[in-house]
Amino acid sequence: MLTFFYAFITLGLIAVVAFNEYYQRSMKACPMPTAASTRKVMIDGIHQASPKVIAELGSGWGGVAMAAATRYPDAQVIGFEGSLMPLLFSKCRKMLHPRLKNLRFVKKNFFENDMHDVDVVLCYLSNPHMAQLEPKLHRELKNGAEIVSSTFYMPHWLPREQSIVGGVYNTPVYIYEKTNVPLPENLSPTAQAAQKIS
Repeated sequence: MLTFFYAFITLGLIAVVAFNEYYQRSMKACPMPTAASTRKVMIDGIHQASPKVIAELGSGWGGVAMAAATRYPDAQVIGFEGSLMPLLFSKCRKMLHPRLKNLRFVKKNFFENDMHDVDVVLCYLSNPHMAQLEPKLHRELKNGAEIVSSTFYMPHWLPREQSIVGGVYNTPVYIYEKTNVPLPENLSPTAQAAQKIS
């Protein structure tokens, strides 16, 4: 009986790893948890007193979105995640915090989501994803909207602030504010290459 149980658990773990690997390859990103110290710096970097809509792009295991929902209970917080296992984990995690009624996790490609009503964007993605996001956010975000990015930067926006979170890794956190400053007509080769990300 125990042999069957251990075999079932082993097969389950293999399935989880396989599904996660598949979604990582399809999304071209690995969902990594954000350290608590970095989460705090990211949430502290939001300067708006009362944002109405906060979107985390690539919400992974849910930690940053949950921190935002806790800090801003009157805001609608949406976590976009394409990898199935982190998404399910986040949904289960939210069930353990029923007070966070302002938080939801959705399986949707955030590149296909309209950002016009978003006040704050949170993300921990990759440089190619940030390069691809740059023109979309410039086109769709309202002036004054904030972008808080862990580790990775946008190639043509000047950050309003930049912090370094110490620890095992020195993690940079970039804070941007949407303005009317135009983007260059010809994006950099990095941004052009990012257009191939599906």
